[in-house]
Amino acid sequence: MKFDRKLFNWSVWIILVLTYIVPYQIDGLAIKCGFPIRFWRIYISTTPNSSLLNSSSLNLLELAINILIAYLIISFVYKLYINQRTKKTKNR
Repeated sequence: MKFDRKLFNWSVWIILVLTYIVPYQIDGLAIKCGFPIRFWRIYISTTPNSSLLNSSSLNLLELAINILIAYLIISFVYKLYINQRTKKTKNR
């Protein structure tokens, strides 16, 4: 399988946008965000001086797995689209 930078770029942007669109999950002390694997955790803090950088955790391995899953799905769909398109032009 050949690596396509354009499809990879699309998969990264889709994963980052879905983080804000897809509903989150509240797990006791944290709010988990991300799709399909929750990779960003925002901890619920009672201190008034905590910022987002102090109270959040980003798991890069889970983010990379999400990007890989999205890349594989997008590349599969793109190849199916190209195959269908070439079949239609051959039939004409």
